[in-house]
Amino acid sequence: MLHTTHPGIVRMKSLARSYMWWPNMDSEIEATVKNCNVCQSHQRNPPKAQLHPWEWTSTPWERLHIDHAGPFHGAIFLIVVDSHSKWLEVRRVPSTSSKATVSVHGLPKVIVSDNATSFTSTEFTEFLSKNGIRHARIAPYHPSSNGQAERMVQEVKRNLSKMGEGDWEIKLARYLLGQHTTPSTTTKTSPAEMLMKRRLRTHLDQIHPDFASVRKQDEETGTTRVLLSGDPVYSRSYSGPSKWVPATVVRATGPVSYETTNSEGELQRRHIDQLRKGEEETETAVKPCELSEVGDTLAPTNSTEEPTTIDHEPHDEPHNSEQTSRQSTRQKRAPLYLKDYV
Repeated sequence: MLHTTHPGIVRMKSLARSYMWWPNMDSEIEATVKNCNVCQSHQRNPPKAQLHPWEWTSTPWERLHIDHAGPFHGAIFLIVVDSHSKWLEVRRVPSTSSKATVSVHGLPKVIVSDNATSFTSTEFTEFLSKNGIRHARIAPYHPSSNGQAERMVQEVKRNLSKMGEGDWEIKLARYLLGQHTTPSTTTKTSPAEMLMKRRLRTHLDQIHPDFASVRKQDEETGTTRVLLSGDPVYSRSYSGPSKWVPATVVRATGPVSYETTNSEGELQRRHIDQLRKGEEETETAVKPCELSEVGDTLAPTNSTEEPTTIDHEPHDEPHNSEQTSRQSTRQKRAPLYLKDYV
């Protein structure tokens, strides 16, 4: 009679204490409720277990978490997340079939997915087996076990909705670029740096241009000839009898490239190696002249008289002790130990 309405353990004990008591009453009531199929089939869920994180992967693209998102605005997306770098890949697919599931950045060691038909089909299983990929499937109806992919599904849907109307491919590309270049809250590093060991260039990099590479290039290349607009030059010609033709520099199109115009007004692009300055330096010719004596000054003259010879007293040439060989004046004597030699 106490268990007619299946009140549960606590309420059944309270009702029994109001009318009666018998030895081992509490333990018998608890056993009655635990053995009742009706009571057990309507029990609440047990307390949730403590969150158990996935093992940390030491290399990029080692373990991938995958899932399908959609239909979302009439489209289905394949979500792929790298557990190490948090790199996100989103592919718009026509359906959730196995043929639409693709792999990027090589083959992983482990793939984590739910129990959807596309991930449990024979075709997908054979693909994983042939490529040596271990498939870890989560417990059915427990999406939190694949939290990496489930979280990214929510992120993709929310961010794509914020972008408003427009081409889906452009919106998706912009979102992925932002995700790849933004530092993760877990790793404190952008997914691109974690996966590819480099930063992806964005429009924000124009705020702080990299002058180091420019200086390094200048140091390696050395000094380069510079031409100004309007400079007369000789341009290399690849047609006609002349190898070099006169031209004028119009403007510089690059560090070592110029646009020139020839005498016929034709515009041509030439490298600095194909141009040389038009004004060449010439050596000044010195004509021989006759000499005449005017004091100590020599000057040219047109006189037909024989030139006067200037006699100078000879000067002693400086003695070069290094070049002149000297002979010793020391008297040479035989050694004393040769006196008794016969």
